[in-house]
Amino acid sequence: WNTLSGCTRVSSMVVFWRGEGVMQAGLFRRADSGGTPPAVGALCDEVMTTGRGRYLSMLKNYPSKVQFDGFLPEQTGGLVLTPLRPGRNAPTAGLLLLGVDTVRSVGKVDQAWIGSLAEKLAVTMAAELDEA
Repeated sequence: WNTLSGCTRVSSMVVFWRGEGVMQAGLFRRADSGGTPPAVGALCDEVMTTGRGRYLSMLKNYPSKVQFDGFLPEQTGGLVLTPLRPGRNAPTAGLLLLGVDTVRSVGKVDQAWIGSLAEKLAVTMAAELDEA
């Protein structure tokens, strides 16, 4: 989390593994103001099923944003959804969801770097969580 938030415009992070939220960091809606726990929605399911990441650079223009309204801050400008695969040809086991604070703030280099971090995260999580 420290690396992502320090080097990019990422303001919120959720890690889903095997259908459950196992980690969250950054800014989220407070429960006393209607916030809900992060949940896997239709867009997250699509990314995990296809194994292809998505970058929504201007979140306000996407109808699917409503599935994130319950837990991400209102000011979230964009989203990066990256599948977590413990191996190159392995099925998707989870999802890295990143909320960014401004529109169009994640470039191609950032996306590639986030993809590399997601690979490492997936391998580590498979080794640590799946064997427990």
